[in-house]
Amino acid sequence: MNVLRMLGIARLPVEAEALIPADDRILVCEHLFCSVTLRNFRAPGRACNWKRQWFAGSIAVSEDRIIAFRGRRRLINTPFDDPRFCKVSFTADEYILYIAHDAALYHDDWSGQIEYRFRTLDAQKIATIARDAVSRSAAVTS
Repeated sequence: MNVLRMLGIARLPVEAEALIPADDRILVCEHLFCSVTLRNFRAPGRACNWKRQWFAGSIAVSEDRIIAFRGRRRLINTPFDDPRFCKVSFTADEYILYIAHDAALYHDDWSGQIEYRFRTLDAQKIATIARDAVSRSAAVTS
């Protein structure tokens, strides 16, 4: 049994209900072991060449957006029709979902690379949904 589940850690926070109502959720993954890796990262008051932080998190997907949380703190909240969504990379191996993007994509005064890893059995399914959404939004914009 998952230790995070036993302790009730890393559930979707209340804020998630406002972003994706329960009826609209295609997929919800809670109690996940996750990490964020910063490479050549620069932001006001912060700088590192390489840094990895582990955390407990959750992720949810609907027909029109993906959200992810680090505890109760929102990490990702991107509608599939947002032009920035096409610049986010979604890949997966057997049990790990990788979400990577340029740090400046969401913050003009940041630079470097950010990579999130979510350990879930649904990694392939989430990556497929996201890649399909990228394909659809790229077809609409061209």
